[in-house]
Amino acid sequence: MSITKVASGWKLDFRPAGLAGDRVRKTFRTRREAEQFEHEQIALANRSPGMYEKQQLDPRKLSDLADAWYKFFGCDIVSGKARLNSLQRLAKELGNPLARMATPKSFLEYRQKRLQAGVGANHLNHELTYLKTMFNKLISVDDWRSDNPFAKVQPLKLPASEMDFLSKEDIQRLLHQLDDSKNPDVKIISMICLATGCRWGEAESLEAKHFKNGRVAFIHTKNKENRYVPISDQLRKIALTGRRKQGPLFISSKAAFRSAVQRAKLELPKGQLTHILRHTFASHFMINGGNILALNKILGHKTIQMTMVYTHLAPDHLEDALDKNPLVGHKINN
Repeated sequence: MSITKVASGWKLDFRPAGLAGDRVRKTFRTRREAEQFEHEQIALANRSPGMYEKQQLDPRKLSDLADAWYKFFGCDIVSGKARLNSLQRLAKELGNPLARMATPKSFLEYRQKRLQAGVGANHLNHELTYLKTMFNKLISVDDWRSDNPFAKVQPLKLPASEMDFLSKEDIQRLLHQLDDSKNPDVKIISMICLATGCRWGEAESLEAKHFKNGRVAFIHTKNKENRYVPISDQLRKIALTGRRKQGPLFISSKAAFRSAVQRAKLELPKGQLTHILRHTFASHFMINGGNILALNKILGHKTIQMTMVYTHLAPDHLEDALDKNPLVGHKINN
């Protein structure tokens, strides 16, 4: 047992169950508080003999925890296998240490190296999220009985993303090029995205059964929640005419879309290809006086904050600056 004076108070360092038990180190404001805590824990250890027994150290490596995460959680999500592959690669990049030996510094050093190699901050933030989530999920089912070693690592700050969208003239140029495509499905997939705000993959995986009662059902969504969006009868007929009754309606068409964008000479923000169609729907929805809460439901955003990035496009947005500023009603003199 040892109680010593330190800069922040009195440090207690002792083993409540004796030399064979766990070591406890804790700092208190006063020596009296340290002594009282020591007596309480020794009494508690005597009443509950296994409380401070040394626990067997977890022998698993980071890659083993990745496997455990997939077994309990990853196998139930659409991107589970891809996430597992990312975690296994991360474990290898970090030297695949014993999980109990993982440190925040190890990830920070890895991140700095990847930044210098040109890897984007957003990608690295996703990797950090994967590691944090892996530990948190295993802690939640008591499969990891220590702290999350990456809990205090902060994500990199990202610049505000460029939220560009296609004008009506851009859309016409794009549709003209899509007409000339040899791919039979690329135009209708693009039109569904523009008409409903869905993601490209959601449109590409549609089946005939998803069109019903004037709406289209998006089942294979990013957040695994079904969405039902109204669609015109004309667009529904184009989507279904001449196509199979069972299974996916469309073939993979992303490459054909990229080619059409290039022929139309559209300059898109970095990282936006097919996603520009979703931004275009949302932007025109607000420009035409749409309701932000309705847009949130249509896009399937988890939070209203995700949808709020489009509010500046509402037609009354700038007018509010005139009607609702604190000088309204005050006479302004030169």
